[in-house]
Amino acid sequence: MTLDQYTGILLWIGAVAQTAFVALWATMPWFRTPVTRALMIKSAALAAMFDLMVLGRFWPNYPGRPVVVTVAFTLVVVGVVSQLATVAWSRFRHPHESTPDSFSDRRQAEVH
Repeated sequence: MTLDQYTGILLWIGAVAQTAFVALWATMPWFRTPVTRALMIKSAALAAMFDLMVLGRFWPNYPGRPVVVTVAFTLVVVGVVSQLATVAWSRFRHPHESTPDSFSDRRQAEVH
């Protein structure tokens, strides 16, 4: 097996797994906490990047490829930064809590 073939297999596995994760998680209440929203943004953007890399192996010069890849990469960076910001803000606001999700759950319980 060549290195290119191995890379192609990894891309397929990554694309299928990440896209399936996003599709499955989209059926769950991922939008309830800031951390899970940030994770969904990053996960969906990462799935798009994997899918675009697989597409690029079959259709290397599809129309608008540089723009599409740049937009997808920008979304991955936005997801990573929003995830970091959300966890850092949660840690700053509630330094003694053990998990970021408990921050939002506790606030929701206080409101009700």
